[in-house]
Amino acid sequence: MNTSRKRQGFNPLTDGLPLTIPVGQAIENLAAATARAAARRNRPNTAMLRPHDSTMPTPFGAASPDSLGPPGKTPSRAQRDEAEFKASYAVGDTAPSKIDLRRDLPGPMLLKSVDIVRYDHNPRLYANEKREDIRHSLKANGYQGTLQVTRRHAGEPYMLAAGSNTTLELLQELYAQTGDERFLWVNCIYQPYQGETTLLSQHLGENLNRGDMKFWEVAVGMCELLGLIEEERRQHDPGAKPMAVREASEALAARGLKADKSLVTIWRFATSRLAPLGSASAHLTHRGVQGILQPRLNALLALATRLGMDEAAFWDDLVAKELRLYTTSAHDVQAFDPHEVADQVEAALAKRASESIESVRHMLSLLKLNPKLTMAELRQPSPNLIATPPASSAGGPLQDSASTGQPVRHPVEQPVEQPVEPSPSQQRPLNLTTVIQGSPPGAGTGALIPSARSGLVEPQGDAARPATGATGTPRASVGPLFSAGQADRADPLGALHSAVDELLATAGLSDVLRWRDEMPLGFYLDLPDRQTHRRQTVQIGSPQDQARTVKTIVWWSLTTISGQWLEGAVDCIDHTSAFYRSFSVEREESPLEGTDIEPVQPEPVELLMARVTPGLIRPAMTQLRAVEELAATVMEQLPERWMLLQKLLLSGNPY
Repeated sequence: MNTSRKRQGFNPLTDGLPLTIPVGQAIENLAAATARAAARRNRPNTAMLRPHDSTMPTPFGAASPDSLGPPGKTPSRAQRDEAEFKASYAVGDTAPSKIDLRRDLPGPMLLKSVDIVRYDHNPRLYANEKREDIRHSLKANGYQGTLQVTRRHAGEPYMLAAGSNTTLELLQELYAQTGDERFLWVNCIYQPYQGETTLLSQHLGENLNRGDMKFWEVAVGMCELLGLIEEERRQHDPGAKPMAVREASEALAARGLKADKSLVTIWRFATSRLAPLGSASAHLTHRGVQGILQPRLNALLALATRLGMDEAAFWDDLVAKELRLYTTSAHDVQAFDPHEVADQVEAALAKRASESIESVRHMLSLLKLNPKLTMAELRQPSPNLIATPPASSAGGPLQDSASTGQPVRHPVEQPVEQPVEPSPSQQRPLNLTTVIQGSPPGAGTGALIPSARSGLVEPQGDAARPATGATGTPRASVGPLFSAGQADRADPLGALHSAVDELLATAGLSDVLRWRDEMPLGFYLDLPDRQTHRRQTVQIGSPQDQARTVKTIVWWSLTTISGQWLEGAVDCIDHTSAFYRSFSVEREESPLEGTDIEPVQPEPVELLMARVTPGLIRPAMTQLRAVEELAATVMEQLPERWMLLQKLLLSGNPY
């Protein structure tokens, strides 16, 4: 027995060693094991010096191969337990973390409302219409939601990252007024700052989801966002071209904002052309810009360029000036009317070009039909109208430009020719307006009837009739109005337009005809001019009374046939017309009040009796029946016109 072990207090019996072998042998074995363990602890770990695959690093803290014993030898239980223990706290990747612990971490925060600032480029430009509702809710219940916050640089105040600017403002106001901590502490979620584009996109999206933004706010916000996107593109590619409409639409859609190409076009037009409206821009609507201001101002631009004005001068000098003038002179900005704005610009263009408003509107109508017309062609008189000074409504002397403020076009004197008496087969229906004014029935050829358009008169007789219809299609030679040879079967629409033109001339309503290819029959009727067709007291059964009956029946019949009373026709009719402007809104009084046309549509019995009544109205009724027959022919021979009418019929009830 080793006496040194005894001196150290070692006792095999008390240490629990098994005594199946001699005690001396057991002590020797234990000493040898202790020596081997000490040697392993003191020698260096050469495994770290061996070549290894850099793509598979040994985890820090994991058991090394040598710790499990010599290769080829099964590790003991103690070695396995030690390896498992070390593996439990092993770090697999010792690369530096991508998270900067010196900055804010994304996640929930509890902040004071007074320490948060509103977004400094808030797309909401006007007071929130629901502001008071939000205030009452906060006072009653406190704020139960969470605010999205961010900040551009460390140390700056936290800023709203996605809407809720009105809510934050009210929380700060309520805390200042009451001192109640319900309005002081708010739950927030921090978002790391990702750039101005993302920030503005989130604010726009949040406000649009609530659906309470004005058109002008959306237009300005979207165009500002597109500007930021353009700037980012130029930073990556200095030679990048400006985004087209389609690219802009796709860029907004990629940021979660719904914007088709037409919306992008309207937004860009509004922000670039209508900004001089100032405070009145708050009352702009999508429909008012797209349906009225944009088409009318662009049409005026096309005419202005033909009149010698360049585009920059038109927008900067003419339009911008009139828009500012409209805002400053408007008595009630709340009653903003885009039609009045366009009318004001139209009048300014006419004044600058030394043209009458009627002449400008006539040229605009021609450009709408054919945008390629030259200025010389635009100055030509209407195929159905001859220029002459406007007649006084009371039959008095003509007014000159000094009294009216408008230039007057004087007619060119033409040699007077003796009228040739037409043969019975060539006589035309009697124009009732001629009868009313006292012209002798025999003066049919060359007789002039004042039209509603100032400075224009309606020629009577075959000599004054053009050889082509309103659509440019050749008309038949002079003869019976609706003979078998005149209705050009190869062009049923042209034949119909010719018949409509003749019917309205007979009824004295030529001024209400408006050609519009978008309509099923290619036309519609506007409201009669209240001065030209003003209502007067007449004797029952007199020619004036019969003329009034003809006007009423013809106007109501043609407006019904044209389909303009159908709700689907709203998008087809010219939104600048008096008809659209009057009947697209509810009015207590009919715009036909005070005119020769009855404000209420005649009953079927009245229509039937008028068609069989003898006398002066019979020719007009004959023409009306011919128009109806030609309209049926158009629908039969031109299926696309019939399909268009069916589309309008199925679109809803009349407005």
